Amino acid sequence: MVEEIRREDWEVLGIEPGADLEKVHRAYHTRRSLFSPSSLATYSLLRTEERNELLARLDEAFMRISNAAAYLASAKGGSGADDELVDEALAGLRTPTDLVGDPGAYLRHHRLVSGLTLEQVSVETKVRPNLLEAIERETWRLLPAPVFVRGFVLQVARLLRIDEPEALAAAYLEKMRLERGDD
Repeated sequence: MVEEIRREDWEVLGIEPGADLEKVHRAYHTRRSLFSPSSLATYSLLRTEERNELLARLDEAFMRISNAAAYLASAKGGSGADDELVDEALAGLRTPTDLVGDPGAYLRHHRLVSGLTLEQVSVETKVRPNLLEAIERETWRLLPAPVFVRGFVLQVARLLRIDEPEALAAAYLEKMRLERGDD
């Protein structure tokens, strides 16, 4: 069984209980950088041991919430767990594991786990942030021709070191074709 999420876990990350996994990742990386040893924002406010204790609490909270999300994903996939049986604090958590059924969320999850913002990915891949967001959200009407989308997905997948970027791009294009009704 997965370790239970505590109210303090949400508080140390500075987010409301039940926030989606994207917000959890963003809050974690923001707080980690704020309290890092190289941060000028807190170097005179916290002693080294206080900073290390706070960073450890951040790591523990993030791991408890992430592990609960992974457990939730596996329970829903494996045993058909009922939404009503899921703790309310876990309601927004989703860890996309389905490369074929949810390729946009799969990309977003890997980007967040890598601690990268859309802007950072944009700088590395030369793909505009609004297109990257449309790819992650699978907003088909905002995307260009499939040949371009394939290239964008491949670039992002390679940057994020996703196994089998070609398979992800193929799954993305297939879902795009079905959703748009292209023949």
